[in-house]
Order: sequence, then C-alpha cells, then structure tokens
Amino acid sequence: MKKLYKYLWILLGFLSIQQMANGANDITSPWRVASQSTMYGNFSSQRAVDGDRGTCSHTSTGTNQWWRLELWQEFQVDTIAITNADSPNYHWINGAVIRVGTSPTIYSNPVCAVISTIPSGQTSNFSCGWMEGRYMFVHIPGDQKTLVLCDVKIYGYLTENLALWCTVSASSQTTGWDARYAVDRLYQTCTQTTEETDPWLKVDLLNEYQVKRVAITNRDDLTTYQRINGAVLRVGNFRDDIYRNPICAKISTIPSGATETYSCGMVGRYVILHIPGDQRILSICKIDVYGQLIGKSLL
Repeated sequence: MKKLYKYLWILLGFLSIQQMANGANDITSPWRVASQSTMYGNFSSQRAVDGDRGTCSHTSTGTNQWWRLELWQEFQVDTIAITNADSPNYHWINGAVIRVGTSPTIYSNPVCAVISTIPSGQTSNFSCGWMEGRYMFVHIPGDQKTLVLCDVKIYGYLTENLALWCTVSASSQTTGWDARYAVDRLYQTCTQTTEETDPWLKVDLLNEYQVKRVAITNRDDLTTYQRINGAVLRVGNFRDDIYRNPICAKISTIPSGATETYSCGMVGRYVILHIPGDQRILSICKIDVYGQLIGKSLL
C-alpha cells in the first residue's frame, strides 16, 4: 500500500509539472535531489530547496566548494533564482558560478552565469537562455571558500525534443557522418555534408507544429567550427523547395562545441538548416526542436 501511494504521488507530481512547465514555472519540486561538496554542522544541501528561506545549506570552508541539484529529467532552463544568506558573511557568494547541463560532473557543464554579488538576504535572478540540463550546480572556485545558499529555484519548461521522433535528410553525406547523427541526442556524433553548393539538412517533424525554439550544437573542433557561419534556419511546410520556407534565423557564428538557441514562433512541418554559397560544408552535432502540435496528428 505504501508503494502504491508513492507511485500515485509521483504520477500526480509529474502531471502538475507538465501543466506548469508551459508557463516557465518552478521545476525544482517535487523531484529535488540536492547534494554538496561538504557539510558544515547540520546545514544539509536539502535546506536550499526546502521552501524555507530561513534555512540554508552550508559547506565547510575549503577548495572549490559546490552545491548540486539533480532534476528527475532534462529541462529547458530559463531562469535560476538564488537567495543569499541574511548574514554579515553575505559576500561569501561573490564569484560563485552557476552551471546547467546533462553531466553529474561540475566542469562538464556549460556556465549559465557568474554571480558578482547578492545583497544580504536578497534574491537575484539569473537568465540561462533555455539551457538544456538535468543538473544544476553552484560552485565557488578557489581556496578557503564557503558556500551558503538559503533558497534555490529553477524556472523552465518540461518540453519534448520533437527532433527525437522525426526523420532527417541532407543534401549529401560524408561517409561516417550520417544525417541521423544530428538527432541522436549524442554530442559526440556529428553530421557532415560533402563540399558542395548550398548544402542543407532537413528535419521532417512528421506533423505540423508551432515551432518555438531550435537549438543547434556546433562541432567541437577549432579548425572547422567556422563552417556554420552564415547558415540559415528555416521553418515551414514546403518539403522540396526549401527556399519557400520562411527564415527563423541567420547564424553569424556558433563557438566550437557550443549550443545556440533560436526563437522561431513559426508554424511548419519542416526545419531546414542550409548554407548559401559555393564550396560549402554543413556540419553540426545536434539539432533540437521544441514546440507544440498544431491540430490533430497526421500519423
């Protein structure tokens, strides 16, 4: 019976998070598994997410102290709100780094923000620009550091990556660099066309969607990452004539190994990435598409 109640609670919580996620609401509960590098006294990591700003997590003084929150699955993180201690030692938070990502290891995740300061007892919001992740870290680099957090909230969306269930094609493929690698969720595998005129990659979502955002991850290669420069992102319903689909964004550059998110707010079945010009190569490691189904499924 206890197990039944537990599963019912999880199910109800799951449904409530899905409903709230459309409004970029608090996604820290009910699945909030917190941990920290060390613990001072009985100031556990869980105190930073217990909903009471009068209780705080508190590490011991040491090198590179950190606090971590593990969510129950990956989210698109919009904003992180951190409440500092109402204490003469409020400056301990100065220089802390916020990271969001898919790795349980701190430095494998990209930086959302660096905290210059938060006034005593106050809350500051940090925009993460829809970073994708299951893990959120706050850490302070350096020796003789102490990390105290009185409240942490994460705001974002529980959204499905539409590209995971789609088909993908390209104007050409280099051997071993298949088009499907762009939608396999793995950052280590990438797709690449041959050198040609106007290379393109096309994602068929199989249904018409209101495409809200598209995230593109570039190759982690300092010698080739600039190939993405000048690429055009389109969303629409024209399968064969890609140029009839309206433009969502023009990509000036994406740093090596980085992910950039583009807001579209456009309706379409096809998401196309192409590079105008001669002797061009299109190569990316990941394309994620987020949005909502329009009408009934065509499947």
